[in-house]
Amino acid sequence: MDYYGIYWTFPVPRIGFASLGGVEDAARASITIRYQRERIRREVVASRGTLAAERAFLEGSPNRGTAETAAEIAAALARRPDLTPMLVDFAEVMGWRSHSPLRDVLPPNAEFVTPDPLPIDGKIFDPHAHFREWAQRTADHVAGKSGHRARILAALQDAPLPHADHLNAIGLRTHTGRVWTRDNLRKFLKA
Repeated sequence: MDYYGIYWTFPVPRIGFASLGGVEDAARASITIRYQRERIRREVVASRGTLAAERAFLEGSPNRGTAETAAEIAAALARRPDLTPMLVDFAEVMGWRSHSPLRDVLPPNAEFVTPDPLPIDGKIFDPHAHFREWAQRTADHVAGKSGHRARILAALQDAPLPHADHLNAIGLRTHTGRVWTRDNLRKFLKA
């Protein structure tokens, strides 16, 4: 049987992670993609199949897949209806909502693999622990918003104009990791 490995993760603009290249580049950039690729490759070998195609996606919203990703996968499957899609099913085990736009376009033979821990990069990668840690990091980041605001305001004291250029030049970014523009700085200062 020929399989189509489908891997996905989310952008994290605050750390500069906002795009993916091909599967190999994506796997180098994201441990989540590396994990999914390894988990699916092992499953394909166990089923004595062939991994005929792979694709990594960067989804826009946590636990809510985009229609664009679903449409791209549907188009790939229309070109190669002989492929059996396979993806790691984080939804049920992690307690997330199902990726309904994606599930709606997948054929009935799609295979969903459980997110069991695996050795990745020389140590055990446990998806449950990984996503709990990311949830905590996100909560800590949100909690640090007032401190971030204070750092930006302090940097603007006696700063040369234009202020957005100054903040970017000294390496300060928005709370979400984006570069400063006149517009987003104006909105920041109004808040």
